[in-house]
Amino acid sequence: MTELSLADDGRLTVVAWGGLLTYDPRLIDHQDATFHLRMHRVWLTDSGRQTRLLDRRGQVMLELPPLEGLRFEYGIDGHDSAVEYRNQLEGNDGSVEWSEWSTAQVREFNRLAPGDYHLRVQARTRAGHIPSNTLDFPFHVQPRWYQTRAAAWAVAALVLLVGSLLAWSWGRFRSRQLHDRNLELEREVAAHTRDLEIANQRLSRLAVQDGLTGITNRRGFEQFYQRTWNRLAEQRQTLALLMVDVDFFKQYNDQHGHLLGDEVLRGIARQLEHEVHEPVEMLARFGGEEFVIVLPGIDIEDATTRAHAVRLRCEIFGKDRDVTVSVGVAACVPRGGLKSAQLLDEADAALYRAKKLGRNRVERGRQI
Repeated sequence: MTELSLADDGRLTVVAWGGLLTYDPRLIDHQDATFHLRMHRVWLTDSGRQTRLLDRRGQVMLELPPLEGLRFEYGIDGHDSAVEYRNQLEGNDGSVEWSEWSTAQVREFNRLAPGDYHLRVQARTRAGHIPSNTLDFPFHVQPRWYQTRAAAWAVAALVLLVGSLLAWSWGRFRSRQLHDRNLELEREVAAHTRDLEIANQRLSRLAVQDGLTGITNRRGFEQFYQRTWNRLAEQRQTLALLMVDVDFFKQYNDQHGHLLGDEVLRGIARQLEHEVHEPVEMLARFGGEEFVIVLPGIDIEDATTRAHAVRLRCEIFGKDRDVTVSVGVAACVPRGGLKSAQLLDEADAALYRAKKLGRNRVERGRQI
């Protein structure tokens, strides 16, 4: 009776009537083994998902276009089911580590990066013998158009250009913003300045404006009178003053009350305004019920004529109220040695005479 037994390490044991036979392949010398490791086929899957067999004839290094997948099929010359293989891929995406031994005769790669590669394959028998040759299969994966150095330079140039355009646009935008903001601030400053000037002018007017009648007050008169005196002194021209006083105003005020008295003063001021040519001439409230009119360039004769017109207008206005005015007139040519107060005193003296002589009349002072 015969019995066969095959162990995992390849030993074959035969049990027969006549004895026990054992075959151990590890004890056999394979140095003269004739099998040779070769690359049988290379399959390429392109970007269009089309798979084709590559023709490797006459190529030392296989040039591969940009690809999606790559499949290598290798093996030994002849049939030996007890042969194991291992492989190693060296390159951009490869590892220098050898794979585990297996009977698989296929190695696949997906989406390899552009560059040079070496696929190395070794084979061994179950007894552990490795043939003398190691299959070294070099190949080169070409880059896609956007992976080329020219594309990289183009992208870098484009990024630089876009960055420069963005920086320039941002600079112009910020410059425009700052310019617009400066214009806005300038407009705001100009508006505030105008408002301030208007406010200052209003304050200046209020400072020289009589609160009751709205005409110039004593302070405004003194400023205008002194400026006019100095100017006419240089020009050697005549300056005339009319001093106007409401007749019997105290009695009127006591009889009719302050409200009606104030109304009379405002009415007289309106009448006098019609006889004054501003801004060359000036009407001012001198104090109480007394007004003064400054007439530059007017001699004593013309000033007297103007005084009669003033008196008549006020008489017509005050007819129903029994209100009249008296007017004192004075004129001179401002000059060195003569003070502005002297002309004012002369006009006031003429007014005093008009009141003393019966009121509702015009008197003129002496030439000074």
